[in-house]
Amino acid sequence: MHRTPWKKTFLTMVAFTAAVSTWAADREARLTRTEGVVAVTSPEGDGAIALAEGQDMPLEAGDRVRTGADGAAEITLDGETVMELGPSSDFTLHSLRRSKTLFGLDLGSVVASVKKLLAREKMEFKTPVAVAAVRGTELVVAQNPTGETAVGVFDEGRVEVRGEGAPVGVGPNQETEVRRGKPPRAPRELRALAGRRERLGILRERRPRLAKGWRPRPAADRRDLRFRRWGPNGKPRPVPARGPRPGGAARPRPRPGPRPR
Repeated sequence: MHRTPWKKTFLTMVAFTAAVSTWAADREARLTRTEGVVAVTSPEGDGAIALAEGQDMPLEAGDRVRTGADGAAEITLDGETVMELGPSSDFTLHSLRRSKTLFGLDLGSVVASVKKLLAREKMEFKTPVAVAAVRGTELVVAQNPTGETAVGVFDEGRVEVRGEGAPVGVGPNQETEVRRGKPPRAPRELRALAGRRERLGILRERRPRLAKGWRPRPAADRRDLRFRRWGPNGKPRPVPARGPRPGGAARPRPRPGPRPR
C-alpha cells in the first residue's frame, strides 16, 4: 500500500511518542511471593502480608519490605526483573523511575536477576556503606549486622561497586566487600556468596512464568489491590505477635486513608 509522506511522518511521530512514554513511566513493582513473616510499610499502613499461590501485591516508591527470621519475599519489576529478599532483611524501594531506579538494603540480603537496561536507564542498590550500580546482571548484595557490605556477580553481567575512594568493577563469578569509610576490596573469586546461587536458580525458573502472566495495571486498580492485601476493609493486617518484629522494634502505625471507590 502506498503511503504519502505526511502519513509516514505521522506514524513515525506516533511510534516515537509511544517509546518516550514507555521509557518515562515508572517501573511497576509487585510483591509476587512470600514465605514466613513478611511486612510492608507504606503511607497507607504497616502490616504483615501473606500471599497465596498466584497472588501479588502492588508496591510503590517509598514502600519498605521486611522479612522475619523465617521469611523471604520476591519482588518483580515489569515482569522482567525478579529479586528475592532473604531472611531478616530490611529493603526499601526508594525510587522506581527508569532514569534512576534506587533500592535500599539496610540489613539482610537480596538476590536479583536484572534484565539488561536501556542506555538511559539506571538501577542501584544502596546499603549503609556502599552502592552497587547494575546494567543487567545476576547478583547478590548482602548487608551484615557488623556493618560490612558484600556484593557478588554470578554467571553474567558486571556491577560497579562504590564506597569511599575509587570504585571497583565486579565481573562474572566475582565478589567484593566494603567496610564503612573504606574503598571496596579488589574483586576475588565468588566464594563467600556462592551459596546464594541456589536461590538464583529459583528466580531463573520463575522469571519466564512471571513475564508470561504479567499484565500492566492502571493506578486505581493498584491502589485498590494494595488495600485489599492488607486485610478486610482496607485495614492493615497486624504483624503476628509470635517471634520478633521484622526490622526491629515496633513503631506507631499510620492510619490508612479512605479506600478508593
